Amino acid sequence: MSASFRLRLIVPLLLGGMAVASSLLFMSLYLRQEMALVRTQTAESLEVQTFVLRNSLSDLAARGDWELAERRFMEAALDPRVEAMVLVDPEDKVRFSTERQWIGSPAEALEGFRDAKVSPAPTDPGRLHPVADTRLIGAFPIDLGVGSGSLRAQHRGRLFVAYDLSLTFAQARHQMRIQAAWIVGLWLLAAVLLFLLLDALITRKVDRLLHTMGLIEGGDLKARSGLEGGDELSRLGGAFDQLLDQIAANQTELRESREFLDAILENLPIILFVKDARDLRYVRLNKAGEELLGRPREEMIGKSDSDFFPPDQAAFFGAKDRAVLAEKRLLDIPLERIQTRSRGERLLHTRKIPLLDAQGTPRYLLGIAEDITDRRRAESERARLQAQLQQTQKMESLGSLAGGVAHDMNNVLGAILGLASAHGEHQPPGSPTRRAFETIIKAAERGGKMVKSLLSFARQNPAEEQELDMNTILREETSLLERTTLAKVRLEMTLDPALRPIRGDASALSHALMNLCVNAVDAMPDRGTLTLRTRNLDSGWIEIEVGDTGCGMPEDVLKKALDPFFTTKPAGKGTGLGLSMVYSTVNAHHGQMEIQSEPGLGTRVSLRFPAAEPSRNETGALPEGGTGPSQALSVLLVDDDDLVRASTQALLESLGHAALAAPSGEAALAELESGARPDLVILDMNMPGLSGAGTLPRLRALRPEVPILLATGQVDQAALALIEAYPRVTLLAKPFDRNDLLRHLHDL
Repeated sequence: MSASFRLRLIVPLLLGGMAVASSLLFMSLYLRQEMALVRTQTAESLEVQTFVLRNSLSDLAARGDWELAERRFMEAALDPRVEAMVLVDPEDKVRFSTERQWIGSPAEALEGFRDAKVSPAPTDPGRLHPVADTRLIGAFPIDLGVGSGSLRAQHRGRLFVAYDLSLTFAQARHQMRIQAAWIVGLWLLAAVLLFLLLDALITRKVDRLLHTMGLIEGGDLKARSGLEGGDELSRLGGAFDQLLDQIAANQTELRESREFLDAILENLPIILFVKDARDLRYVRLNKAGEELLGRPREEMIGKSDSDFFPPDQAAFFGAKDRAVLAEKRLLDIPLERIQTRSRGERLLHTRKIPLLDAQGTPRYLLGIAEDITDRRRAESERARLQAQLQQTQKMESLGSLAGGVAHDMNNVLGAILGLASAHGEHQPPGSPTRRAFETIIKAAERGGKMVKSLLSFARQNPAEEQELDMNTILREETSLLERTTLAKVRLEMTLDPALRPIRGDASALSHALMNLCVNAVDAMPDRGTLTLRTRNLDSGWIEIEVGDTGCGMPEDVLKKALDPFFTTKPAGKGTGLGLSMVYSTVNAHHGQMEIQSEPGLGTRVSLRFPAAEPSRNETGALPEGGTGPSQALSVLLVDDDDLVRASTQALLESLGHAALAAPSGEAALAELESGARPDLVILDMNMPGLSGAGTLPRLRALRPEVPILLATGQVDQAALALIEAYPRVTLLAKPFDRNDLLRHLHDL
């Protein structure tokens, strides 16, 4: 054997031996590194797999789908690396287990799992921990209920998992040995060239893997090795790429879930904010909070309440926040005032909730606030309107009571007036008896006017259009008030004696003037002058002026003076309906109303109405020398009041007429059905049982031609409707005297 041959032989052998030795050393290090990498990647993969299983079970439990949750649990348990798996619910009972005998006995299941598989359980929940070389264990907290924050924490269970990786590691080591033997064999067969070729191939793939890992460490989670083939490095690169794909998919799902949750929180119509538990600085604020506070969230994040709100409000918020964190429970604050930048002070209903970590320590404070300012204002306005409605109802009740009293007084006054006028006519003129009866008649007529004023004030006498002298109405109203309201002020009346009449409703106009006078007196608590003036205008209108020297009204109050329920008087002193009703009355009479007022200079209200030409004999006075019908009449008198029947019957008899009295509508109809044929019927409007409105149609059916005087002290719409509906029906206002009755008899 030549030296060159030996050299050629020794050198390759030496090189081959060195290559083999270096290959063995390299492969040993490679195998150790790859095994460590396999162990790390396997642990990470299993940890991710366990997290995915935990999240899946938590979502299914939240939906209440325990059957699908158990199926998912058992599918995961089929993994050959799973040595044991147990799901413990919040009541420390085993819900699912790979060992059926552990289910149903919580303490035995947990201890049995620990003794047989884990022993002891790890203290760091939520991670896998190595036990020996080939075993991983972990205890993962899992939410098994609905809600969020502390509400979900009340439904937290545990997922215990034990993985046996001996088979995985054995397979990996086996593959590594095969690869090592293959490489050594190739080195021996192919010598240096094959060694260099294999070295180049391995180095390239390792470089690609290392480059990929460097990109991932730099934050590029889209980087992939792209290794393909059946060798170990290619499969390792493929597994690595698959793991990265799974991580990317999980991150995408997590990002989408977070974006979905963020979209919900962002678009809720209530304010949500989160503060750091350590220094109470804002870490999150939704859009509703931005809109309420008038500040962008970027301006608030990282800052505390003292940077934005007044010191007293900031101190109040901070005290409530610290109380929530200290007590670790929800705090409900029904009313919380907050100063905003663009909307002023607002009222909030706030709930504050501590967000705890796994150890039960508060990490954040969640605030949920609802702006209740408009609702509270609406409730306050509703209460105010309800109080005004109750006051108005009281006034209406008072009016009804006044109407009832006035009706009864009319009957009493009617009896007095009827008898006094009947007997007074038969006394010698100038005699003491005649003068006494005349005094009685005047007193009864004055009482009738007072009753009429009471009815007008109580608004119990609706529209009754007639020709009116406003001077007379003004004198009547001031006469009614002169001993009460007007006693506190000085009255000046300047009434035009040639004032033209108007047509309208005396009761409504009396009430309007009464309201203006009372308002004027109320505006002068320290005395003053009430001025009443009337005058004719060149345009064919008349003007009534009510003025005072009181406090006057500022411009903003004057603009709302005619609004219903608006009043500047204290509670219980006014309804806010006076001026609005005056305006309504003036408008109904086709008139105009003007208010002039300045603070400290008093108020002047001018009412203008179109004048009417005075009609002939408007009062319906009996022509001079008239005595009524020349022949005696047969009169059917229908009234439930004994005094009215007796006085009216005496009055009719004094005039030479025969009277047939009936105490009710039923009795009157019975008389007619029995054959009575009166020349005239005097029918009371208000009677118990069959009233005048109920008697009139049946009476008219029995005697279509007989004239009827409808007697009432309250001329309302019902009475006016009867007059329009039936011919030969005339109103006879109570109380009436001899002349009133003569005038109506003459008109027949």
